[in-house]
Amino acid sequence: MPEPELSKEQRKQLREALISAFPGKSKLKMMLLEELDVRLDIVVGGETYGDTVSELILWAEGEGRLEELINGAIGRVPGNPKLRKFAHSLSSQDSGNTNLSRQDTCTTNLRKWDAFPEIDWRGPTEDEELQGFLPPKPDSWDVTFLKRGIEQSLSICRIEVTGIGAVGTGFLVTQNLLLTNYHVLRGYEPELKIDPQDISLRFDYLTEDIEEKTETQVFGLKYECPILCSSPTEKLDYLLLQVEDKIFQAEGIQPVTYNQQELPSKGMGIHILHHPNGETMKITPSSNGITGIYQKQGKIQYVSNTSGGSSGSPCFNDDWQVVALHRAEKTRTFGAIGEGILFSAIYQEIAKFLC
Repeated sequence: MPEPELSKEQRKQLREALISAFPGKSKLKMMLLEELDVRLDIVVGGETYGDTVSELILWAEGEGRLEELINGAIGRVPGNPKLRKFAHSLSSQDSGNTNLSRQDTCTTNLRKWDAFPEIDWRGPTEDEELQGFLPPKPDSWDVTFLKRGIEQSLSICRIEVTGIGAVGTGFLVTQNLLLTNYHVLRGYEPELKIDPQDISLRFDYLTEDIEEKTETQVFGLKYECPILCSSPTEKLDYLLLQVEDKIFQAEGIQPVTYNQQELPSKGMGIHILHHPNGETMKITPSSNGITGIYQKQGKIQYVSNTSGGSSGSPCFNDDWQVVALHRAEKTRTFGAIGEGILFSAIYQEIAKFLC
């Protein structure tokens, strides 16, 4: 397909979206280097940061790399609202009225980022009440609590798709079985026909230590039967994936711990290990963040500070046992309201594979 061309207004929208997603020049430089293998200072100049971003867009158009730039940016910061809005505006245009056809590779890839599920929120609606579920940050943390969290982080990976970048988070429930959201890969392939060669699971994706470089471990999916079990987005929204056998020889990787019979309750703590916006792994703790449990629907709702790229993350209780699979969030003035699928509900469908 031909490289898409942007209108004057679209260039302005993309410039604003890139500045919003990468508020500092250093972050934009890192994205370009890691996603496009391009050094920003070599290809463009600009007296101000805004000028630099404008020149970058023009450079990408001239070099036929606009699609790479857009997909690289969205892959890096999938939850940014301006990038998502820009992606939606491209994918929703009629092919007869624009240079960006619906069949273009660029818009086909961008359509993926409209795949975030909606939340049927059943808890409090006033920000003041919701903010009460996010207590002030403590002056100190219990070391044993943090140690247990670090142990569970050994199960977490960033899920990447060739040509798109980071699309979500996943975690091991056995040494070679990975759990994530159905919608994480549903947007990549409409009928969920996964090509294992396109999927990478990056473990140990952490902020680099000042004294010692952190080495990531990357695995693919098992070529035959990569999907063991699944439930669509509108139901339990999960995928149980088989990782290639070489993960059995990996060091420093282990599955999460869980108690499928234990249900969380309103007001309890919920702690999420995730790759927000495709970034290095973060922990989002909350000592009393759960606003409601809806066992009949298999769902849990809570207040947190998650963001795009967190889909497919494990939600832990105070004992660091998995209680839910994080699936969606909606930004509010104080943070975000979130929704997950109860692990106990998923377990009923995947138990036969965990033996």
